[in-house]
Amino acid sequence: MRASDLILYILQYRPLPTTKLVKLLYLVDLAWVQLTGKPLSNLPYIWHLRGPYCDEIEAALWDLEDERAVTVTSGTTQDGYDYTLYRAATDLAEHVGPEVEKVVKYIVRRFSGMKLQSLLDYVYATPPMAQVQTRGERFVKLDLELDPKRRLSRDDVLSILDQQLAADTAKRVPGDEVMNKLGLD
Repeated sequence: MRASDLILYILQYRPLPTTKLVKLLYLVDLAWVQLTGKPLSNLPYIWHLRGPYCDEIEAALWDLEDERAVTVTSGTTQDGYDYTLYRAATDLAEHVGPEVEKVVKYIVRRFSGMKLQSLLDYVYATPPMAQVQTRGERFVKLDLELDPKRRLSRDDVLSILDQQLAADTAKRVPGDEVMNKLGLD
């Protein structure tokens, strides 16, 4: 799936600041690896300043902004932190399929409302990030592929996602400070 299509699909669920959007894309790819053995977007993530990052995401966001498929709000919080917030300005034209929808919906529900530091702590603990941290290798491509022995069956992954989505239906995950201050939560 193209990065821009996946970005739009994630943003249709809620507006997100840049750092959080990048981390959710990474988590969607990791979940898709668990489901299929390969990442959904094939974005080349690296260990950057705040965890997994990919320059291609920034380029895709610029293209989406030029196409007016996303709207962008920038500013500074009361705490003095700069932010850029992206919103989907259009409906996603192509249907992504029930499995992609399930994975994206789960990742967005589970992680988009986390405080940023909690989300960063989570992504830093994922196996690809743990590997590069152990070796001290910044700016090298993260290996998202799982050892086949550690992968669950496709049915098991889908069952887990179904159970979690059903359990989370009535829960509201508190938003982070930027989302609260912008009145978007």
